[in-house]
Amino acid sequence: MASSLDYLIVGLGNPGAQYSHTRHNLGFMVMDRCAAKRRIRFRRNGRFLSSSARINFRSQAVLFVKPETFMNRSGMAVSKLIKENKLSLSRLLVVCDDFNLPLGKMRIREQGSDGGHNGLASIIDEVGSNAFSRLRMGVGLQRNIETADYVLSPFLSEEMFDVDEMVERSCQAVFDFIIHDITWMMNHYNS
Repeated sequence: MASSLDYLIVGLGNPGAQYSHTRHNLGFMVMDRCAAKRRIRFRRNGRFLSSSARINFRSQAVLFVKPETFMNRSGMAVSKLIKENKLSLSRLLVVCDDFNLPLGKMRIREQGSDGGHNGLASIIDEVGSNAFSRLRMGVGLQRNIETADYVLSPFLSEEMFDVDEMVERSCQAVFDFIIHDITWMMNHYNS
């Protein structure tokens, strides 16, 4: 993998067909949508514990990444990629689900806590900082269901319109992250 990387965009999820349409895999869904828009494919890279797709966008080298370590160990893949490419954390965007936000709501932050998200906790632990941008997508939470069971459950058919709209808007936000500064991003996408 070449080390001349300008941006690292990481979508969080769990590998395997059984997880592909679950709430916890929204990050993977966004990465797949972004790759489809650029007509590129993900390739597995065992050294970096992930699947990745590289593009040039507006003269910037961008790597879309789906860690294959399972959610709770996502930081292992991210840390390896950051170190290998000597990339500043300001050039990292992590895309993930958030059960604290209502379905369809998006939130972009420049840095912050893990908010109870095990994938973000793993990244913070492995890179030794919480100073990286994240795009969180709401999946809501039904209070009568265990959180782990809920985020690993598939979306309901009546939720799919909102999910698709959120994935599309998140994909646009990923490309905007490469073009604009984080303040513009937060002003434009956070409502």
